[in-house]
Amino acid sequence: MGLRSEEARSLLLTSIAAKRSDGLRPWLTVVGKGDKVRRLPIPTDVDEALLRWERERPPELADDPLLFPRLGRPRRDNAFPDAGGKLSGQVLSDIVKPIMLAAGVTAEFAHPHVLRHTYGSLFMRNGGELSKLQALMGHASSETTSLYVHHTRAGLVAAVRANETSRTLLEANVDRRRRRVHHTL
Repeated sequence: MGLRSEEARSLLLTSIAAKRSDGLRPWLTVVGKGDKVRRLPIPTDVDEALLRWERERPPELADDPLLFPRLGRPRRDNAFPDAGGKLSGQVLSDIVKPIMLAAGVTAEFAHPHVLRHTYGSLFMRNGGELSKLQALMGHASSETTSLYVHHTRAGLVAAVRANETSRTLLEANVDRRRRRVHHTL
């Protein structure tokens, strides 16, 4: 969902909106930089993963308000006696890195912030609007958000051709109007 590491590590169980009558939980409340609060729609696949995690949370975490607290090392009986408290940035990296490596990401790019950047880039590549991405990612400046815009040659060619088509249609409309005005005179 494009969260910063600190934002993800600080999420509370109460950050997820209460279920609606149709069973959907569409919003996640995130506290970002400068304690700015934003509400984000939860994609279906993320919601399903969150529901699964809530069902599978170890009982040792029953009193922990964090959505993703640290677990510590399990004992032989699969209990987590040291569970609870906020994950460190390093622990999050240690969790994310092997998953990214297994997905074919090079070691140089296997860290949580790359996931945020990928979210932003894919959002824009799939036709997202810069102002919407700015709101989703919690950027104060659109200049920061514009770093996630990567233009392909094909995309630039398509934009130029669309502009040419628009201009041609506009010119045709102007010519038609001139003929109508000339014809009525």
